[in-house]
Amino acid sequence: MTYDAVVVGGGLSGLSAAVAVSAAGGRVALIEQGPRLGGRCYSYADPVTGDEVDNGQHVLLGSYRHLLKYLDTIGTSGLLRAQPSLQLRFHHPENGFGTFRMQRLPVPLDLASGVLTYRHLSVREKAELLSAGRRLRAWDPALQNTLASMSVSNWLESMGQGQNARDCFWDPISVSVMNETPGLASALLFAKTLRAAFFERGADSRMLIPTVGQTQLYVDRAVEFLTARKSVVRTMTGAERVLVEKGGAPRGSGTLRAGGVGITGGEEIRSGAVIAAVPHWGIPALLPRGAGVDGVIAAVRSLATSPIVSVHLWFDRPFMENELVGVIGRTIQWAFDRRRIIAGGNEERPMVACVISAAREVSSQPTSRIVETAVADLRSVYPRASEAVVTRSVVIKEKRATFSPVTGVEKFRPGAVTEIGGLFLAGDWTETGYPATIEGAVKSGFAAAGHLLAGTKGGSGLSR
Repeated sequence: MTYDAVVVGGGLSGLSAAVAVSAAGGRVALIEQGPRLGGRCYSYADPVTGDEVDNGQHVLLGSYRHLLKYLDTIGTSGLLRAQPSLQLRFHHPENGFGTFRMQRLPVPLDLASGVLTYRHLSVREKAELLSAGRRLRAWDPALQNTLASMSVSNWLESMGQGQNARDCFWDPISVSVMNETPGLASALLFAKTLRAAFFERGADSRMLIPTVGQTQLYVDRAVEFLTARKSVVRTMTGAERVLVEKGGAPRGSGTLRAGGVGITGGEEIRSGAVIAAVPHWGIPALLPRGAGVDGVIAAVRSLATSPIVSVHLWFDRPFMENELVGVIGRTIQWAFDRRRIIAGGNEERPMVACVISAAREVSSQPTSRIVETAVADLRSVYPRASEAVVTRSVVIKEKRATFSPVTGVEKFRPGAVTEIGGLFLAGDWTETGYPATIEGAVKSGFAAAGHLLAGTKGGSGLSR
């Protein structure tokens, strides 16, 4: 059987590409070498407690328009709970709690309301932060060119943002969005993300909280969507190479084009096009050398990675007063009360998920030490946690969680279209204009599918 497309990789970029092609009437074979779909966004039932565990807790934003379109298509957008407006509660080790709360006002007054009422900033720091916001809103090519050569730290310093403003506002947001330290992270990508969230529509800055595990939100209904349209989904199916052949009419004799993939065990899956939606480090083994894609292979080898560590802790009693809290000046950066977040959360067995982004030093530590650090950090935020006993812990280390969005990284990120006809790339590491976010992954999948459907560079256009 020949498919309209083979999608290699079952993460969010591959799932979104497959759903988009299938929604347009195409027959897709989606293959994933691992035992589960979702890539770095999956969940599972803890074997001891039975609770749903995400490999990493995510908070989504209203500006994630491609993601919301994907969830609407598969029918799970109703599983998100939206805050009326952005509200982030932070704990400072000396000054206690403070909340960055944006009022429901027109852009940019909503952002200004959050800055002006945030107690961890002085009057002067608030004025400097608002000034930085005005510069960011006044976007022009000159600013974009300047930011392209700057790190987040360089950019903040150039705008007079002091250490306290960085500790209490900029750095917690930057590290979470970029999964990289501010001294290395690209100011351009960070600024683009901030503009999308705060300076276009008021609804863009809303937090969207998943009320179910990631597999239920992103994966299960996507598989149902695909199979109902006679597409095929296969796990434990590794692709060894893209099959490249000479193209014939009407696509032009002598041109190279993708005709499917060869998989482990010698089987071939034939198709009119291929979307490679694998992590960037998997691209060199998948693509053929000397077929016009050597530049892509060389570029992706220049992309580094950055880790994320998630710590899941079960306690014998509740102590958190909020769904989530940003933890300033300690090792964990965010803590989430899963009892409050997940529908049907267990009242008697509260679970707290802690996130550590850009976790290079932490990821090499023993899990016991990571747990001790996370518990100590939580107890420094909530004194009542000192009375709570940890009954279970799970540490998940994603050592290659994302590509590292360092200054200048854009020159190494390829677009969706390749020099091989009918071969397209997808992944948060491609040229999305975003750092390695869920929105970027889905945007890349839609882009690859769009080129395929439009007949770009040998895409089928489903003209059967």
